[in-house]
Amino acid sequence: MAISKTDFMRGMQCPKMLWLDKHRPALKVIPEETRRKLDAGTDFGDRAMGMFGPYEEMTVYRPGTRIPDTAAMVRRTLEHLEAGTPVICEAAFSNYNNYCAVDILRKTESGYDFYEVKNSPKVDPQFVRDAGFQYYIMARCKVKIGKIFIVIHGPDEEDPFVPVDVTKEAKGYYRWINDNIWDLNRMQKQGEEPETEPGDRCSDPYECWYYGYCHSPRREQLSRIARNETHLNALRRALSRPGAGPQELSSVRERAEALSRYLESEDWKQDFADDEAGLLPGWLRRGVLSEDGIYNVLEEYGERMGMR
Repeated sequence: MAISKTDFMRGMQCPKMLWLDKHRPALKVIPEETRRKLDAGTDFGDRAMGMFGPYEEMTVYRPGTRIPDTAAMVRRTLEHLEAGTPVICEAAFSNYNNYCAVDILRKTESGYDFYEVKNSPKVDPQFVRDAGFQYYIMARCKVKIGKIFIVIHGPDEEDPFVPVDVTKEAKGYYRWINDNIWDLNRMQKQGEEPETEPGDRCSDPYECWYYGYCHSPRREQLSRIARNETHLNALRRALSRPGAGPQELSSVRERAEALSRYLESEDWKQDFADDEAGLLPGWLRRGVLSEDGIYNVLEEYGERMGMR
């Protein structure tokens, strides 16, 4: 996948935020209050699926996981569009691998209207930009979109779904999105972390999940630990696949080699010592600073690859 709606919005708030999502996810800290809001938003969105009666949901997960299979969702969506399904939920679209999943598509005489569901009592400007991104992807996929609505949380809990027409405003973002989406695509793939100074963007419109990292005097060290934590997690995932042998595990060879170099380096010794001394922040994911943990994973990798 190239850029999703979430990627785009986070990247426009701060390019470094998007880059860290892709390259240093171990540095991410999601506050508990934010998790509760996200869960409540998911619940509200699930309830809203039925606001127009019967519907077809496009969500497909990768086998044995809760990770959406976006390619399968796109194929499933196309089948339902061709069949003329009246209400489609989580409709998925991809254009040059830029991706969105639309909360609700409702068929009209000339095409579809779509509804972006938000668990909020009012329409925030960010919500309209969200809808604008989805319109952009669908328009590029040649889907005829009529009206665009933000569904907010109204006062009547028996019928809390209140659609607000934002068609003109959302469609007006098309050029702005096109002007920025390709730059974000290139930026997220670059090897070097973007130089972005902390400021208002750290909390506007949303508090950044990397606030602790970006405001730390130990950023270089934390980034190094997070990079190797990502390698370790990738190795563990690869080794957890049933029956994975040399051919399947070759995709993580570079990560294994990088992790092995880190374990044998002076950097690892310093990072371990600083952790033992309580100098690293409590929120940091630090599985990579367990010598036995790294050794056992590398040992198993070597055995499965026939190197031991």
